[in-house]
Amino acid sequence: KIEQKALTLPTVKSAPSENLGDYTWLLYGEKKIGKTSLAAQFPGALFAMFEPGGRGLEIYQLEMTSWKDFKDMIAALKSTTDFSTVVIDTVDIAYERFMTWVCQRESIEHPGDQNDFGKSWNKVKAEFATCINDLVQTGRGVVIISHAQEVEFQPERGAKYNKIVPTMPKQARSFVQGFVDVMAYYGYYGPLGTERRITVRGSTKVDAGHRIHGRFLADGKPIFTIPMGESAEEAWINVQSAFNNEQVDVYDPEDNESSITDPLARPANRKSR
Repeated sequence: KIEQKALTLPTVKSAPSENLGDYTWLLYGEKKIGKTSLAAQFPGALFAMFEPGGRGLEIYQLEMTSWKDFKDMIAALKSTTDFSTVVIDTVDIAYERFMTWVCQRESIEHPGDQNDFGKSWNKVKAEFATCINDLVQTGRGVVIISHAQEVEFQPERGAKYNKIVPTMPKQARSFVQGFVDVMAYYGYYGPLGTERRITVRGSTKVDAGHRIHGRFLADGKPIFTIPMGESAEEAWINVQSAFNNEQVDVYDPEDNESSITDPLARPANRKSR
């Protein structure tokens, strides 16, 4: 008979990590704006490349041709201390590969085709959550990359409105958005729509936010957007500065005195769905 140790209750509060790279991120945004280049600045980054976006970058990367490749990568990471961050690029394609794998395993065409009162969908959700949690349990930071789209919403009361959200499938989005510590939109702002900025505090126009206490503050006020500068290296410095509460302005897009304009006003490759 195996004796179980008695549960010991905590006597002190936990402290949030002071290392930006310890957290889980969902980084989504416009095509070719520099999401992969920024993710490459995270410490010790290993890329799980589900789509060919890293050919022009000097990075550690593994080509993910199937969901089994991803599971094998997680297994290999459990037996090494190499790499501090894992980047999933992109979660959109990763989820497609996952769906193919799990449907083959369950011998079904699609979970939605099964008249089983949602049991197949529950299996899909549980398997996806288990794999991502296994990755995080290796002790590494995780950056999940997705693209952006503009979606029309119709509230029960009031007028319709558009909002920028990730392009990942709804089932993946419901898990990922609730799972990550930081959800950041990488888009274009400014009078000419050419300023690259990351939004870390969302609104009715942009889906974003974080749950890191005491971080991303400017003079004690929550930061909305972070300037990305002219290079990936400068962008990384600015993100760290904002994380460490060293940014001087909150850069609120709703502030009429700000040079930042409405992100929805800029013509882009986003398509409403």
